[in-house]
Amino acid sequence: MDEIAIECKNISKQYHLSSKPLTQIQCLLGLKNGDRIHRALDNVSFRVKKGEILGIIGMNGSGKSTLSRIIAGITKQTSGRLYCRGYANMLSANTGLNSYMTGLENIRYKCLLMGISKKKMDKLIPKIVAFSDLGKFIDQPLRTYSSGMRARLGFSISVFIVPDILIIDEALAVGDMGFSAKCTKKMRELKAKNRTIIYVSHSVNSMQNFCDRIIWLNQGKLIADDVPERLIAPYCAFARDYTEMTDKERMYFKPDVREYQKKYLPKEVWEAIENEAKK
Repeated sequence: MDEIAIECKNISKQYHLSSKPLTQIQCLLGLKNGDRIHRALDNVSFRVKKGEILGIIGMNGSGKSTLSRIIAGITKQTSGRLYCRGYANMLSANTGLNSYMTGLENIRYKCLLMGISKKKMDKLIPKIVAFSDLGKFIDQPLRTYSSGMRARLGFSISVFIVPDILIIDEALAVGDMGFSAKCTKKMRELKAKNRTIIYVSHSVNSMQNFCDRIIWLNQGKLIADDVPERLIAPYCAFARDYTEMTDKERMYFKPDVREYQKKYLPKEVWEAIENEAKK
């Protein structure tokens, strides 16, 4: 039996909202409920095997980042159960880095937080610096970095610390093509070492040949879980329809994944899906 690295069982996350600033602060502190509730995730369940690369797709507001942050331990679910086997590290262009520290100081700081010994740190730092390709900017404060430079530093730190579970949330979207190719190669090396990767991105084309599986979130619900070749084209068609809708239409629109698959997948792929459903 394949070893399970991550299991999300009936995960839900809700936020109390209010138009009044004071009430918003009280909601954040848990002192008061808001006048309305936003359900960012609604009863989401799935498993990820050790060494598997799982892509998460969905439009803005679908719950992708919320789910990533829960798996990473940055925030906690309102209800449901989360199981993670091993340490999870989240890579996001704006997460976990101090803007007033230099790039090199951020590397040392992250290594200390991870409990890495000075001996091991001295070996890791040159590799991280070299991989980041930041050159002389490694000694400059992070607040002077572009978003692409921040992504380079964050990714370099994350992959050389070598977490059991690496969560990538849109952090590579701002990198140039050369660095993105470098990152993809490094992530394949991690997969070969049986590391588990969660890949969250709007760049679905990069998922086609990289991810083993994809889950599709819509308005906080998991509506599909399948291999990339069965979901990429249907999702892209849905995204085109979605962008042309008004806010009110989007609110009430519930995509029928099977209809999108039937319309946009090759006949032989759709027939295989149909035959599996009949078994």
